[in-house]
Amino acid sequence: MQLKVTDGALFLGPVVILISLLFMGGSESGDKAIIQQVILTNVAAMMITALGAVLLAVAVAGHFGSLNAGRFLAFEGAGLFSAILGFFFYGSAMTREGTGLMISQPQLFAGLTTWAFGVSLMTLAGAHVREREEVVVFSNAVITLLLACYFIWETVLKFFY
Repeated sequence: MQLKVTDGALFLGPVVILISLLFMGGSESGDKAIIQQVILTNVAAMMITALGAVLLAVAVAGHFGSLNAGRFLAFEGAGLFSAILGFFFYGSAMTREGTGLMISQPQLFAGLTTWAFGVSLMTLAGAHVREREEVVVFSNAVITLLLACYFIWETVLKFFY
């Protein structure tokens, strides 16, 4: 058996995801500075989880051949849908009760897992891009994901302030 360049990513991906789970947490404080810090820490944990999901997807893509157009579109569509849905659950896990911030940890983990799975599927499809049309589809999916997450996040954050 010969080692590939992506074998390091196969080990590093789960380690990075586990590290991100250590960052996530909640607070029952009513102080605005603490609420902002909890939100920023959870967003940082989400970005670290995305890095781990991307590393895993690149490692898996390095061990498999290329995808045909149908599988590419299926991975891209399923990844985009689950990433947007996961981000919605991730954001809606943080609710304001009275003067404090209430975070539902199971909903936060479920949203983060769904979001990371979607990002992983999109990265797996993007690692197998061969033709120009697939590059356009992949770019549109990434831009759609960024815009959807931005608008979901703005909707969630307007209730905190």
